[in-house]
Amino acid sequence: MGQCQRRKKNTSKNKQFQKIRKTKRRVKDIDEIVNDLKPENIIKLQNQKLDEDLPGLGQFYCVFCARYFINKDSLNTHYKSKEHKKQIKKANEPVYTISDSKKFGGQEG
Repeated sequence: MGQCQRRKKNTSKNKQFQKIRKTKRRVKDIDEIVNDLKPENIIKLQNQKLDEDLPGLGQFYCVFCARYFINKDSLNTHYKSKEHKKQIKKANEPVYTISDSKKFGGQEG
């Protein structure tokens, strides 16, 4: 019989491929990050228990970017990066709420 066949260049129609591609590098949304910036949550995130599955055993965490780093040097380098500074700026903007959307949509809220 013939050799086994495989799909070729058919990823645009492959639903499983699309789902994996969308969720592979999923990061926290800005509203989740703003929630993590509350003082009680920052303390929990910066003083985590050792976790072997996370980079740097989960000890080096950037709250604004929701990222783990291998060591203190890489975390300090990240603090100087353009991505981190943009994320800080985005997190310090006022949060868009449901009452705002109702007010701007013309409904009383």
